[in-house]
Amino acid sequence: MTIMCPARIVEPYACKPIDARLAEHFQYFYQPQFSLKTNKLKGFECLLRLSHPASGIVGPGRFIDRLNTSTIWNRLWPVMLSKISVEQKRHGDGLKLAINVTPDELQKGDKSCFLQSFYNMAQGGELNASGIEIEITEDFKIEDYDQVNCSIYLLKQLGAKVVVDDFGAGFCNMAAIDKLDIDGVKIDRSLISGVETSEIKQTIVKSLVHIAKVKGCYTLAEGIETESQRQMSESLGCEYGQGFLLGRPSPSFVHKAQF
Repeated sequence: MTIMCPARIVEPYACKPIDARLAEHFQYFYQPQFSLKTNKLKGFECLLRLSHPASGIVGPGRFIDRLNTSTIWNRLWPVMLSKISVEQKRHGDGLKLAINVTPDELQKGDKSCFLQSFYNMAQGGELNASGIEIEITEDFKIEDYDQVNCSIYLLKQLGAKVVVDDFGAGFCNMAAIDKLDIDGVKIDRSLISGVETSEIKQTIVKSLVHIAKVKGCYTLAEGIETESQRQMSESLGCEYGQGFLLGRPSPSFVHKAQF
């Protein structure tokens, strides 16, 4: 099926079937996100982990760069989206999940296995797109904003929301907020670390919150590790928070009872 958007046409193509070996070795851990004002659970970010036969559970720092520059994602996306589908069916429509996608993936347009897998599963009733947020990471510089916005348009047509992840780190900058049709901004942990004692960081975070409000986006403070950081993030206007203080990544939804 062809999806029209203001920028150009996106025509998803057929992806490969589930790879059982990848399904065995890759899994998601889930980190909760909360409202800083009410402490109500917003949802969970899905964080990729590798199950290694010798090392056990391995964090993304040891493999994500190599993974992002390989073609493995073409086979991995159907696997990981199927895992999300299973969790949605198990826990119901109240489950809200956020998944990380590189801008490079969204720039591929009709060559993107992620878009094809997401589209096919959402259209086929295997995925509740309205319960998913797409977090655009800072791993790659965005070269084609028109194509990324076209991909965002497709995702939103299916019911998903789209946010900018790790703002303040990597290639993520003001242009992303200005040019992309996004619903939220996640402020990088580098700006939240020490924010309670740094007037510069407080000024930056407060400015970002204001810019996000002008854009019509919510803001989430990442990497909250102390109560003073939580309180300062809230006082500066951040609506939501995420970090070890609020909940560590877990293979199960340990905070789901708060929905």
